[in-house]
Amino acid sequence: PSLGIDSALRRSLETRDDYDRLFARYEATTLRTERDAMQTIGGWMRESPTVLVCQEADPECCHRARLAVPVSRLSDLPI
Repeated sequence: PSLGIDSALRRSLETRDDYDRLFARYEATTLRTERDAMQTIGGWMRESPTVLVCQEADPECCHRARLAVPVSRLSDLPI
């Protein structure tokens, strides 16, 4: 939950620009402040095969695509 995006912020997404603004905010806030949570995920990935799963049809519209980058850097694991 600490690495998610509040559902209220996701309700009115209609255009690519809407998603770009949302993800820019996510990267500037959550991904800068939740290092411990990202390191936890990286630890799970080092222990056993792990994936970040999403229901979005387009991976570019999923925050997990953005989350994978810093998790990869912190864990030294490929995306």
